[in-house]
Amino acid sequence: MAGEVVDRGLVSNVTAIFATLAVHAVSFLVDPWLMSSLPLAVSTSSLIASGSLMYALVDRQVRDVYGAERMASCFGLMSFLTSPAKLLGGFMPGWIYDATGSYDNAFIILGLTGLAAAVPLAIKIHYHKVTR
Repeated sequence: MAGEVVDRGLVSNVTAIFATLAVHAVSFLVDPWLMSSLPLAVSTSSLIASGSLMYALVDRQVRDVYGAERMASCFGLMSFLTSPAKLLGGFMPGWIYDATGSYDNAFIILGLTGLAAAVPLAIKIHYHKVTR
């Protein structure tokens, strides 16, 4: 569905990535305060949906910026550059739990990391609107 919205030009791909990243980050940020099953299910569903959607949108962005012939090289480089974060991502929540006795801080840090990743996209969107 989001692919059609982007393909029709209703929303730019960068804006869709920003919105998806924001939903993903907010799902992590609100998790410590969700205590009943329904809000947790909604938050988890939005987390999974936004994560899945982000993969498709990033693929399209890579194709648009670098071209279809360079996509494999770009994905290899992105995997190489993000591998330290992926390795730490598996251990960091457990380490925070061991240090604090709660996963709440881990979820908040994961959410803030996602929001930090959204800042350059927000700057790009703002710059693009100003220079039109």
